[in-house]
Amino acid sequence: MKRLVDRLAIVEGALALALMAFVVATNTVQVFWRSALSDPLSWTEEAARVAFIWLVYVGVARAVRRRSHISVDFFVRLMPDRLQVAIDWANRLLYVAFFALFFALAIQLTLHTSAMSLAVLPLPAATIYAAGVFSGALSLIYLVAQLVAGPQNVGRP
Repeated sequence: MKRLVDRLAIVEGALALALMAFVVATNTVQVFWRSALSDPLSWTEEAARVAFIWLVYVGVARAVRRRSHISVDFFVRLMPDRLQVAIDWANRLLYVAFFALFFALAIQLTLHTSAMSLAVLPLPAATIYAAGVFSGALSLIYLVAQLVAGPQNVGRP
């Protein structure tokens, strides 16, 4: 399972880097065309918006993998180790339930919008919502891997 997570992390990082570069490039082109040539391009804003949405959802999966979503654990850290382990398991299971629901709803939304198209780009509107499907699937894989690996950060001040 660890090898799968490591390989997915490489893909996730490369995708995030490519998306960030694309957002910067399309915005730079848009500013240049609008300011220097006085002829704004119609597609760059929408393309950057789609890429940025995908970047955010890739970031959600990355935060799940790194266990870096915000949490308040002051009181949990004061509890005995066994109770901390139980709370960690409960949190992981709640995350799994949340992302399973998120994944299922993202699939429904993607299918529902597949016949619609974006305003400027010749892409289906589902392109945007597919980011949620990708992020949900990746997050679920990471969460299952964390459950298999067992509790972490227990007993640390």
